[in-house]
Amino acid sequence: MQVLKATSSGNVILRPGCKVTVASPSVVRLAKIGARRTIVRAEPEQAEVDYAAKAQELLTTTTSTVKGVWDDTADAEKPAIVAILATVIVAQLAIGATMSVVDKMPFFGDFFELVGLAVVGTFSYRYITDPSERSSTKANIDKFINQVTGK
Repeated sequence: MQVLKATSSGNVILRPGCKVTVASPSVVRLAKIGARRTIVRAEPEQAEVDYAAKAQELLTTTTSTVKGVWDDTADAEKPAIVAILATVIVAQLAIGATMSVVDKMPFFGDFFELVGLAVVGTFSYRYITDPSERSSTKANIDKFINQVTGK
């Protein structure tokens, strides 16, 4: 038995000597007289998504939000915000370059992965297995979240 896909319009090209039976609205069975059966499943075509329009809408929304926040910021704070953003961008570039170089060194990449696994294992063993440490850790995390969210 052979399975074929039909177009959304339902057009299937038949050769002479084939008969068509409809099993359901989405399944059409083709049987060549004296041969094996073929099943055609019609699947709806995906609607075209206009990614350019979505990107333009997202860009417009983001730009208007940033402009509103920038206009609400005091003039004395604007140079500090620009300096902080520039510092963050430079730091990210430096960190990325450093990580790329260290990752290319054959020994250091594997060594740091092993160190990371050891740290995670030690943390898990120490702070998750002991009930008193677990409650203390949860209290510290909740305290930090409350400080960040202002609750």
